[in-house]
Amino acid sequence: MTNPARFRIETTIPIPLQAVWDLMVQADRMPEWNTELAEVLDVSGNTDRVGGGYRQVWKLFGRRIESKHPWLVTAVAPYRSREFRGILPIGVEAVGRDHFEAIDGGTRVTVEIEYVRPWGILGRLFEPVMYAMLRRTMAANARALAALLRAETGLP
Repeated sequence: MTNPARFRIETTIPIPLQAVWDLMVQADRMPEWNTELAEVLDVSGNTDRVGGGYRQVWKLFGRRIESKHPWLVTAVAPYRSREFRGILPIGVEAVGRDHFEAIDGGTRVTVEIEYVRPWGILGRLFEPVMYAMLRRTMAANARALAALLRAETGLP
């Protein structure tokens, strides 16, 4: 990927790392906590192993946008990190990296996204808006994931 755009977003989930990882790697359960996804299709295994993957059906502005290309796991360090490669809904190549760290009171999850910047200067101007949207979405996902894990495990 030549000269990619990069985002890095960090959130804290007040749940122990093992529980966070164990739920987040279940690709078929992603729509239960990922507020961007309507569903996942063609699941080829959990995302805790290289080669695991899925296709996404996004919820965007009240519409369902089905990805034609899968997201595939290309690297994993169990309970520490994983890397995906795929195509974003705007049709550009992307690499996503999730990093997990046990901290007092829960788990720090850091998401890094590299993608091919579309639309020239217009794409560059749109980046602050996209970054703000990603920050809000990630915070909503963290809240949904924590609520789901609390309901399933009885954790406080």
